[in-house]
Amino acid sequence: MKKNVIRDVVVHKNIEIPMRDGVILRADHLEPQCEEPLPVLIVRTPYLKESFYTKQVYSVMETAFKGYHILLCDVRGGGQSEGEFTPFANEKNDGYDTIQWAADQPWCNGKVGTFGYSYNGGQQILAASTRPSALAAAAPGGASGWFLPTLMYGVLSHRTSLFWYMKQIRNALLSGKGDMAKEERQKKLEEIEYIMRFRNEKECYALPFLSANVLKFEGVPVRKFFNEWVDHCDDKEYWARMGQPLGIENVNVPCFFYTGWFDYMCPGQADCFELLSHRTEDPELAASHRLVLGPWIHTTEYGTSTDSNSGVRYGELTFPPNSGYTKEMYDSFLKFYAKYLKGEDVDTGAPVRIYVMGDNIWRDEQEWPLARTVYTPLYLDSDGDARTLNGSGRLTFEKTFAFESDFYDYDPMNPCDNTDSDLHKGIIKDRREKEQREDMLVYSTATLKEDLEVTGNIRVKFFIRSSAVDTDFFVRLIDVLPDGKAYSYLAGVFRMRYRDGFYEPRYMTPGEVYAVDFKLGPLSLVFKEGHQIRIEVTSSDFPEYDRNLNTAEPMGYGAEAVVAHQTILHSEEYPSHLLLPVIPR
Repeated sequence: MKKNVIRDVVVHKNIEIPMRDGVILRADHLEPQCEEPLPVLIVRTPYLKESFYTKQVYSVMETAFKGYHILLCDVRGGGQSEGEFTPFANEKNDGYDTIQWAADQPWCNGKVGTFGYSYNGGQQILAASTRPSALAAAAPGGASGWFLPTLMYGVLSHRTSLFWYMKQIRNALLSGKGDMAKEERQKKLEEIEYIMRFRNEKECYALPFLSANVLKFEGVPVRKFFNEWVDHCDDKEYWARMGQPLGIENVNVPCFFYTGWFDYMCPGQADCFELLSHRTEDPELAASHRLVLGPWIHTTEYGTSTDSNSGVRYGELTFPPNSGYTKEMYDSFLKFYAKYLKGEDVDTGAPVRIYVMGDNIWRDEQEWPLARTVYTPLYLDSDGDARTLNGSGRLTFEKTFAFESDFYDYDPMNPCDNTDSDLHKGIIKDRREKEQREDMLVYSTATLKEDLEVTGNIRVKFFIRSSAVDTDFFVRLIDVLPDGKAYSYLAGVFRMRYRDGFYEPRYMTPGEVYAVDFKLGPLSLVFKEGHQIRIEVTSSDFPEYDRNLNTAEPMGYGAEAVVAHQTILHSEEYPSHLLLPVIPR
């Protein structure tokens, strides 16, 4: 097959792309100078299209020279595009229209692919769910099948969501949105950047939290979507209008999924791959999807890790040089696009490629979850008081219950603070000081006599009692080193009012026993010989997640808090446990 010779790449700024309702979106077109039509790669972003010129993982100029037209598009209401930015609500139709518009251009060979991470990944799924005829492949990184609104089991990712809202205000100001003088715009820009840098966490402390000062920020044409999200947190019809869930089940093109174990989108990303790769009606399409999971956080794309010569350092924990992101991912993208956009006979690798932490190696797998998984319960037990690291909390592989329960009091006005130990931000530090809190239960195994690999989805299955009508349970998975240092690798939270489904809030009867059953998340970690497995159980992780006030107040409106008396049961009748996906070695 004759290869096209690219003589140069010309950048056309702010070309106009009309949508079906007449709104004009704008994009930068990186046009390879070539005699033949070429495939097109599209990213659509609310983060200002100019940011993609410097992202190593996509190397857009280099990619254009390899024979691809690149369209860097501002989404509706973002950057230089017209309209109002309403997260996800317009991405399905706008994505479809952009893809089909690109395919109709004389410089396109009729094949279109998409790329991008986070929001830029989610909008790919929305567009692909409409099945545009020109779409041949997608690479939606770091995107769950639903964002709702960056909620985990009904708990708002408070700090992250609020920061993201402020980011859209800042981007609107940077893009010249709104009718205001230059001096006023600069003043507002400095104000919002100051809040983002120095006051983001303080804003989360407001009660009711919808009274936070930043939510009163006026004069910028950004829809107050944070308030909307909270007001409609369990309104199914609202979320359907907002494009949620994203419609992953309707996608019918090869997809390249990639994210990090420490990315809060990791559970949803792995679920997307699992759903698409297990289809039986089209085995060839099912086999085309790819999943890469590395030791990365959500913002790795922006430069936390650079290339194969630099490892990744998260707080006190460092992964070796083979954990790098940019070079390996870029090469993988090129092979994927070459196969599905250019029809080249190239090897796109194994269906699943995972970084096995602990062993610190990359490993190819044929499916997710792994077929050889042995699901193994790890039971909670104690001598009656598992509070703090100095308590008697134990994890055992056998049902040897010495005492039937443990208890602690959760005070929302004194929540567990995660500002210096946030996994999503790549802050991994020794947990022993945190584990001195009286509102935390700590359970540890005996010292392991041999390596134990845990790869797959870890589930929490607890039985609880509470004095409150609603409350949360937060679980953190810890690897304890022989010297006692305790490093967290996975964490998750469950809100009791949503135990029967997110759209069906049901409050508890104080004193009754309820089941807590949720997916803590996916992970691949080898607990080494001489280490211990530990979990922490508490009821808050603030300010990353909104604190439950233990009342029946609607989210965002409560101002008064009550202390909840929490009990975790562990007995033959109520065998609280983790379910570990153990991989035989």
